[in-house]
This record gives sequence, C-alpha cells and structure tokens, in this order.
Amino acid sequence: MLRREPLSCPLDTESRNKLGGTDDIDNPQAECKRCNEPVREEAGLPETLDEVYAEVKGLKRAEKTTILQWLRDGRRSRSKLDRLYDRARRLTPSEKARLVERLEQATGAGRSPAPEA
Repeated sequence: MLRREPLSCPLDTESRNKLGGTDDIDNPQAECKRCNEPVREEAGLPETLDEVYAEVKGLKRAEKTTILQWLRDGRRSRSKLDRLYDRARRLTPSEKARLVERLEQATGAGRSPAPEA
C-alpha cells in the first residue's frame, strides 16, 4: 500500500497476530472482511453470524426457505442435475468428450470456432 493512498479498510491486528504477524507500524495491512477472506479460509477462522446473515438478508424468500431447510436437515439437498453432473465427471476423458459432443448436438450449442490470430 502506498503511503499516499487513503486507508479504506481498518487495520486488523488481531487476525495478523493469530497468523504470526506483528502489529507494529512497519507492518500495516488492510484487512477488512472483504480483503481478509483468503486469510480467513487459510487459517480456518470461523464465519460470524453477522457476516453470514448480512448475505442471507439479500436472498429472495424462496432462497431463504431453501437454506432454512438445508440447515434444519443438516445437509444440502442435491438436484437430479447435480447428481448427473457428479456421474458425468467420473467418465473417462474420452467418454466425457463424447458426452459433451452429444449435448452440443442436442442443444445446438456447439463451440464457436477459435478466433484467428
């Protein structure tokens, strides 16, 4: 971070210290929730209710109902399409390529030719 740039994120010394960093003036790091996400995942730091619920509030009612059911069940339901994709991923590379060709023919979604250089 250049010294002339305004600090748009608060300094998070608690996260840095947990990861072995220092909180001295020579180690400033912008670590807002957005900036710190990769660090959180690598360190195994838990999500917070406020962060998760902030995203939940933006969901449509049907989506809220779905995630509520998943939480109550303790698992995410998988659609027929999800299960079929899992099966297709286990095909051999040549069989997977043939399946792609068949799907392209069935949907009319063939690949467009590569642009000329």
